[in-house]
Amino acid sequence: MNGKRFWAVRCWRAWPVTLAEPSGIWGMMKEGIASGQALLEVKRDPGATELAKALVAEMETSDGQSIARDGLKAELTGKSPAEMRQQIIATLTG
Repeated sequence: MNGKRFWAVRCWRAWPVTLAEPSGIWGMMKEGIASGQALLEVKRDPGATELAKALVAEMETSDGQSIARDGLKAELTGKSPAEMRQQIIATLTG
């Protein structure tokens, strides 16, 4: 699995769980913390790929965060949770 594919799987892995059983604001906070921890793990990992390190560095900037947020919005706005789940699973397995 190349670095980009590995990173995509790590980034998207929490979404099917979140969509399967939305748990309100506390669940969203827990998912956010888990995502932040995944970023920190990559940052600390001396064996992380250059792509993963570059993505983490980008996510540390407000521009990078905006790009990620806007990209997700563009992909998922107007879709039902079931449609989102199908799209995310297709992205992970495609």
